[in-house]
Amino acid sequence: MALKESAADHLVAVAHEVLAETPDIRTEKLKALKRQLEAGTYHPDEGAVAEGVIREYLSKTDRQDDQG
Repeated sequence: MALKESAADHLVAVAHEVLAETPDIRTEKLKALKRQLEAGTYHPDEGAVAEGVIREYLSKTDRQDDQG
């Protein structure tokens, strides 16, 4: 059991290292979107938004079907 815990600890440490080295791109993207929203210049692609919502819904229903 100690070996498994050690391996898990190692994976967590590696994950922390990778995250520390990964630039926080989403933060910058969110800041840019916030500026666009505040300026009234944000105009999302409505088709892409609808497609994403449908894809997410179908993905969830597929997972529920697999479980039940």
